[in-house]
Amino acid sequence: MGAQVTFEDRTWQVAALVGGRVHLVADDGATACVVAAYLVAAPGFSVIGMAAVAPPAPALWEAVPLAAQERALAWQRHIREVETGLPDAPEKCGVPRPEYDPQRFTLAEREGAKARELTALGWARVSRTTVQRMRLVYRRQGLWGLVDSATCAPRPLPGVLTSGWWPLCWRPCADAAAAGRPPPGRSSSWLSRSWRTPTGRTG
Repeated sequence: MGAQVTFEDRTWQVAALVGGRVHLVADDGATACVVAAYLVAAPGFSVIGMAAVAPPAPALWEAVPLAAQERALAWQRHIREVETGLPDAPEKCGVPRPEYDPQRFTLAEREGAKARELTALGWARVSRTTVQRMRLVYRRQGLWGLVDSATCAPRPLPGVLTSGWWPLCWRPCADAAAAGRPPPGRSSSWLSRSWRTPTGRTG
């Protein structure tokens, strides 16, 4: 999952492996579904990189409000269904719903079907463009990209300016750590584990 490959003179990202078929997504939104054995034997095929987006760190993911977690995970399933036909993890098998079958409909048509479905479910302001935008963000940023930005505010903590992960910190945790106390519902040991500076000290 997530590997970058070349196939038919294009660069693709592996979106899923289902039933011996590899689902590919290109940067321009094009998709392909290829039998795995055919793919690896195709002229010019090569693996040129692995997934660049790491899954969320557990300590930081726990700091995301539950409603935002649920929304992001829901978007992840919807995006998977648009891209591969199946909403669940790639190792699970199943039969795509007719409107999301990659063998019958283009990616744009499946995005439109998802927009209509989410609108019918009561999701506000969801168009085909919205689905496309969220899908592309997910390709670049993973699950973090699906979290509502209104629930977070990137801000560096004292002594952590050179840390690569501080932009993913959430305001309640940042405020608490800056004050030298754990965030609501967390113990002091969580603060020590999760907000450690490169020198080993918090704060």
